[in-house]
Amino acid sequence: MPHRTMAGPGFVRRVRAQLCQKGVSAGERQWRRMLLTFLTLLQLVLYIPLLALVGQGILFVLAGHRRQSNFFYQLLELLSKPFTYIVRKITPRQVGDHQVPIVTFFLVVLAYIVVTLERIQLCVQLGVEVCR
Repeated sequence: MPHRTMAGPGFVRRVRAQLCQKGVSAGERQWRRMLLTFLTLLQLVLYIPLLALVGQGILFVLAGHRRQSNFFYQLLELLSKPFTYIVRKITPRQVGDHQVPIVTFFLVVLAYIVVTLERIQLCVQLGVEVCR
């Protein structure tokens, strides 16, 4: 007769989820799930201008001075414009207009990393199954 243990498939996930949920009310779990949804949406909102700024950088190198007449460069500039506008308003005047997209890129990367780390921490608290 084979020896039966509780360590079947998914045992570690179930135990971890139970440990994380212990002592947490249903309202608190619902609040954390809403926060997880918000962080996921924020991550998506940050991902779009991040890719647009990367595309702008690539076209900056490939198209050179003719980039302003490039349709795709203008489209990518339009996608990242709200973020570059905000960065232009908060940066000092010594930062040149040509440097603002670079500063915007690094600030968006930083915000994306922070949101991702918070989302990971929340997933660990809620259990990995909830985050899928």
